[in-house]
Amino acid sequence: MNWAGPKPKNRGEFRDIWERHRRNNGQPYNMKIDLYHMTSIKNLKSILTHGLLSEYEIKNLGIVPDHISNHKIVKKRTSKQVVGNTTISHYALLYFQPRNAMLYKIIKDNSVKQKIIILRFSYDVSNGGFFTTKNALLANTFYRLDDINNRPILEENMKLIEKKYWNNYNEMIEMMAESLIYQKLELKYLCEIFYLNQSLSNVIRQTLTQMPSVQISHNKEMFFE
Repeated sequence: MNWAGPKPKNRGEFRDIWERHRRNNGQPYNMKIDLYHMTSIKNLKSILTHGLLSEYEIKNLGIVPDHISNHKIVKKRTSKQVVGNTTISHYALLYFQPRNAMLYKIIKDNSVKQKIIILRFSYDVSNGGFFTTKNALLANTFYRLDDINNRPILEENMKLIEKKYWNNYNEMIEMMAESLIYQKLELKYLCEIFYLNQSLSNVIRQTLTQMPSVQISHNKEMFFE
């Protein structure tokens, strides 16, 4: 392998460039994927201010979010290790397929159903992060998003978006495969917001006044309706 660019001194200034080149066998790996995050409409203003944050960063900033997921699950994320000293709670979490068992379970609560929204981000994997092939809490391996050697697995995960239902337990947890972005996902990747409750339309539009490029979509099928 020939490296035409400057080699790092003590793996300092050019460390990231060198590591990316090494992992990708010298080939550029730019690939945009759609990732989804379900949340409460009450969290939208905070997300538009700070970006999509990890639980750890949310606590650091003193933000009190309106959680729609089970508190026991949120707590378990603080002990599930990803790499080094980081746990799932150090990462912003997104799904490849938002229409999954987690969504199906939480919208049975009518109070959640009335306030839930789904954010779609278009993310370039060359910017880093990890992904799993099943629910992150059940995952044994966390793969790098920017590693070209993982591309076949990543593309298989992306195909989950084409599936509408699961037929057994294994398919269920596979459709809950996740992407993990360290600390936060920047707002520049936000493309679309889906809602179910019609009354949320104006709230979303008013909150998005500074981001006219973001689409707003009323999609009942996304929410099992």
